[in-house]
Amino acid sequence: EVGRRMGLETHTLASLWKDRAVTEINVAVLHSFQKQNVTIMDHHTASESFMKHMQNEYRARGGCPADWIWLVPPVSGSITPVFHQEMLNYVLSPFYYYQIEPWKTHVWQDGTLRPRRREIRFRVLVKVVLFASVLMRKVMASRVRATVLFATETGKSEALAQDLAALFSY
Repeated sequence: EVGRRMGLETHTLASLWKDRAVTEINVAVLHSFQKQNVTIMDHHTASESFMKHMQNEYRARGGCPADWIWLVPPVSGSITPVFHQEMLNYVLSPFYYYQIEPWKTHVWQDGTLRPRRREIRFRVLVKVVLFASVLMRKVMASRVRATVLFATETGKSEALAQDLAALFSY
């Protein structure tokens, strides 16, 4: 429908009318967002942003799990940097998997191996908690608190926030 309304040769696929129609739809969506001052990221910027994230992860952790199929955009994928990037899709370990709490499902084979419950008197427990809270209050009162928040589409704010956090950490 879009190709026909654009006046493209829709009777032959060799005219690449589908590609042109999809590209124009992308341009229209980006334009409508920009016209209303609503932020949106095009697939080229998103690809470059991911590449920067991937470089940071490689520098910090020596690797970055990624799923190529989810990251390469469907339009113009081969001209984005993520298309030509080799990626490994793996799960980092240790990893928190969702599971039922083990103490709800565990069945003890031998009752003699079951650990005995040590009972702590309530009065002793209260004293320990009060002592810990007094210590924590003293430590927290002497600490200078700072939170560095950022939001980014291109990664520039992240770099500035990291510089600021490094400055405050001295």
